[in-house]
Amino acid sequence: MTKRQLADSIRIKKTSNGINTFTPFPHYEVDNGATVKYYTFNGLRVAMRKGSTLYYLHADHLGSTALTTTGSGAGVSQTYCAYGKTRSGTTCASGNSLATDRQFTGQKVDVTGLHYYNARYYDDHIGQFVSPDTIVPDGINLFDWNRYMYVRGRPLNANDPSGHYSNEEIMQHFGCDSWSCVESNFNEGGALEGSWGWLNVLQDAQDGDMVTSTLLASLDGHSGSINSSLSGRIQRNAAGRIGVNLDTYVGTDYQRHLVEGMVDSDAFAQFARQGAVGLYSSEHGPVYAHSSQAACYTTNQCATQTLDAVSTVAAGVAVACVGTGAIPCALAASRVSTGASALGAVISAGNAAINEGTTSDAVVSVTTAAMGAVSPPYVAFPISVYQWYRDNKPH
Repeated sequence: MTKRQLADSIRIKKTSNGINTFTPFPHYEVDNGATVKYYTFNGLRVAMRKGSTLYYLHADHLGSTALTTTGSGAGVSQTYCAYGKTRSGTTCASGNSLATDRQFTGQKVDVTGLHYYNARYYDDHIGQFVSPDTIVPDGINLFDWNRYMYVRGRPLNANDPSGHYSNEEIMQHFGCDSWSCVESNFNEGGALEGSWGWLNVLQDAQDGDMVTSTLLASLDGHSGSINSSLSGRIQRNAAGRIGVNLDTYVGTDYQRHLVEGMVDSDAFAQFARQGAVGLYSSEHGPVYAHSSQAACYTTNQCATQTLDAVSTVAAGVAVACVGTGAIPCALAASRVSTGASALGAVISAGNAAINEGTTSDAVVSVTTAAMGAVSPPYVAFPISVYQWYRDNKPH
């Protein structure tokens, strides 16, 4: 099987056993000469027209296609095992009895048996992705450091589209060569000043996702008493710029109005900034307030915060050990605290060198690490607490 990608994100052509499948848009493809169209409602895939036949798609709680029906009511059902194989009685095996190849969690399954999750492929035989995630979503969660792991080992109640925009793709959108450059767009004076919730959405989203920008205005001093929202499907173009193909506008009359046209995602995000309160959301992520800033956005940021936590906890243990007279315990805990703090300082210095962090952050981190290393536990502990607080506060 061969494939061709556009902008390293969207698969636009697949060739398998001499059969070509073209997918120029997320919900439109030409499979061996036959046109296949998908229809959505409120972000959910609800129907498919294959040639002249219309199929209705019924999904389970994970978004997996569990049943297809035609206009006559004839239907074919399919259930799945925990990690995506097709269930047949009490056994799990590869196979598909549905009219669509969008199966487990609504993703395509290729003839190779691999599930196409946009940014990477998933293997249901091993229950893992075949390539690593480009980010560590939560540096505090140990499961996230296994970048091949699927939904933190919870396949029965969670899904993972995993086609989210990588930090590199987000940097390309903003024309940046460093993450600090991206954040400058959201800092004071930036084009999207304070719109941190939209940056969270960009990290959650993948091509074709329905995204929403909502403004909550005030009426008679009551914040949020009037609201309007824009919705559309997010998409990267060949130049790496992220836009939104508008779909729906809900005005202050609470009526849905169909709209058309592609707008730049920055302009789309600006819509929510016009209200007293702004909200952003994507179909694969939570709702974010306009100013919701994540504790960390990159692997290195999350790593330094994790090391800060280790250093602080270990320093606290050292203080407790000293208080009980357990000197060997205090020495061991102090060494762990010092080591974690030193490694965090090295990462902070590296962040500054690649413009992912500031020089002041690196200087403070190195200074607190050095001071903590030569200070008694009751002094090293508050130093570690300060470093942890500084790395966790808004950037």
